Amino acid sequence: MSVDLFIRTYAADCGWLELCFKSIQKYVSGYNRIHIAVPANDYPRLPDVGHSEVHLVHDSCTGYLAQQVTKLYADDYCNADFICHVDSDCIFNVPLNVEDLIVDGKPVYLVEDGVESPWPPIMRKALGWDTKTDYMRRHPFVFPRPLYAEFRAWMKKKHDMELKDYIAGQPRHEFSEFNCFGAWCDRFRHDQFEWKHPSEFPTYCKQFWSYSGVQNHIEEIKKLIE
Repeated sequence: MSVDLFIRTYAADCGWLELCFKSIQKYVSGYNRIHIAVPANDYPRLPDVGHSEVHLVHDSCTGYLAQQVTKLYADDYCNADFICHVDSDCIFNVPLNVEDLIVDGKPVYLVEDGVESPWPPIMRKALGWDTKTDYMRRHPFVFPRPLYAEFRAWMKKKHDMELKDYIAGQPRHEFSEFNCFGAWCDRFRHDQFEWKHPSEFPTYCKQFWSYSGVQNHIEEIKKLIE
């Protein structure tokens, strides 16, 4: 069993990425490779990420939607059995062997019902059914690599277009990558995951809000990783 770490970043988050990478170096083990996807124009601002494999992407839509496209095509960049997604503003603060995110060959997926959010109508539009379950409770997210292509094929059949084109065409940023992918997995590949409530599983990283600016949290982060 192999696990790749995958991070999609961009210029404004490169300050976060530097600290995220340091936290991975300190706390995270058991992974195969770290893959970092960054818009080609933003590459000059990328910090030192050691021997990580860097992929230059050419976005065809606005940044918020574009980063969702990249994540749902992560299997184009990674070759491991499982892909573990982490955002640039996630700082690991306790030791983690990524294999601990997988139980008996199944990734743990954290879900919670009754969460108030704007996503249910967006998920209904994308998938065609109603759900009151939230599938984006906490990083990191781990998926079996074959499911990305299966999900894209299903979305192409439903909407008569490639997934990247469907996402790019959504008005007002109305898409949620892991809510939609997670709901699809729940319905069609339920037996390939270990489903848990967030209270039933340890927290391995602290997720900040990147728009708040890394400098506003730098002292707290330094205490976590130094």
